[in-house]
Amino acid sequence: MISSGFAGWQIYKNIEGVNFSLSNSFRSALPLSGYAPVRKIPEEGYIQSPVPRIFLHHKNRLVMKQFASLLAAALLLCGSYAQAQKIKWETGEGLAFLKDQKVINISYDYSSVTVKGQNQDEYVQQQQDELNKDEAGKGDEFRNEWTAAREKKYQPHFEKEFNKVLKGKSDSVIVKEGNDAPYTIIIAANDMDLGKGKMLIKKPALVNFTITIVATNDPSKVLAKGTLQKVEGEVNAPKGSGWIPGGAGTVMATTATVQNRQYSNRIAEAYEKAGGILAKYIKKEVL
Repeated sequence: MISSGFAGWQIYKNIEGVNFSLSNSFRSALPLSGYAPVRKIPEEGYIQSPVPRIFLHHKNRLVMKQFASLLAAALLLCGSYAQAQKIKWETGEGLAFLKDQKVINISYDYSSVTVKGQNQDEYVQQQQDELNKDEAGKGDEFRNEWTAAREKKYQPHFEKEFNKVLKGKSDSVIVKEGNDAPYTIIIAANDMDLGKGKMLIKKPALVNFTITIVATNDPSKVLAKGTLQKVEGEVNAPKGSGWIPGGAGTVMATTATVQNRQYSNRIAEAYEKAGGILAKYIKKEVL
């Protein structure tokens, strides 16, 4: 017999060697239609509802196997993504020198930015020319946003997420630009893919970062250096917002979709994620 003591979990009986479970996150991703109440499957016990009707027929073992394979592949993909989000340190791993620091200076470097291998100056000029041909002034807006978004979006997103992760700890540390703290973190963006934000063609931005920590009074003294590869950036509605009643969840989803159309918002999300990754590393290794 199959049973579960936790609401929102469905645990399936071992059918020809297939064993797997679905969590609440998957349950929320399933369509609202096509569900059936709890019912008994002959000679195979019970399955807790809600669950797609296709799984309730005891002859659909091939479907169950295929679904298990897809689920395993998804988990493998998630594992690969998580691995890609780790900082690869060339030197200074552990960051022991940051112990007891309350404030770290931070600066940003955009001099080595390329867009899918193309020099950023060439790319921006090309986009400006093409967009102005389609609509006068559109290309000029693109060029202005390319530089304005750095201070307006990218840097605030990084710092806000970094400081949020470490907020509340008695020995917490914050990053703040333009101060005389002993150490400075330099966040350099390298190659990036701006992604796509159209309704039917969505693709997250991907940004490669180099993280360098130097002595503030002597920037040539590099204390630690690492890279962070293919950090994804995409504007999404807050998790769980789909369950908010009264249409608020729909408004949040629509707002996120509109914001995600702008490439700079996707890049800003990548900076935010990078800030969180670095802060979590410091929280684990230093604090």
